[in-house]
Amino acid sequence: MVAAVAALLGARLPIGSPGALVAQDLSEKQQLTIAWTELSKLFAPYAGDPILGGYQRSLGWLQDATAKWAPASAADGRPLRESVERMTRAIRNTPDGPAKMNLLSLVNRDLGNKHAFCRINGLSSRRRVQVITKRDGITEVKGLEVLYLEKFLEADPTAKAHQFRGFSSPADDDLVPGVYVFWSKEPRPDGRSGPRKESDVSDGQPSGPIEVLAP
Repeated sequence: MVAAVAALLGARLPIGSPGALVAQDLSEKQQLTIAWTELSKLFAPYAGDPILGGYQRSLGWLQDATAKWAPASAADGRPLRESVERMTRAIRNTPDGPAKMNLLSLVNRDLGNKHAFCRINGLSSRRRVQVITKRDGITEVKGLEVLYLEKFLEADPTAKAHQFRGFSSPADDDLVPGVYVFWSKEPRPDGRSGPRKESDVSDGQPSGPIEVLAP
């Protein structure tokens, strides 16, 4: 990370030196620039793969957009940057093999959604997502927690889910574009969870409220 920071800022920052910068010293724009660069390195060995080839167009656009981007505040773009860093960690922590190829395919799809949405709405924009919880797909149920997780993290048992603001139903929140799984949970530590539902979050997606089943 220190080497990447030094290259970005055009400075030499010896590891351990008193003046060495850390991530917290950088703007969100600088950190996001580094995040795209690190992700590009991880995808580079697969540049010729016919299934993953789409990442180059999406990632190239997102990198160019970041270079031109003028953040509206100090925290602007943080959710996007954190999403990209989760991608990077997931890829690094997955051994080579079928599981890694599946992960890269999911990240590629996620990047496509980010590209499609941000191209229309702006780099740091998020999409309002509404979730309705139903019993047997018919009767709306209130008072449940609504959770979500990026699809590329679903195979990681240590991945921490995020909770929508407030309880259902409906529940709504502003999400970084991508691919997610959504589900409901009874609001207690040992509460039961309902089945998960996958959905793209991008330009025009989802087209309406997402319906998930109550436990």
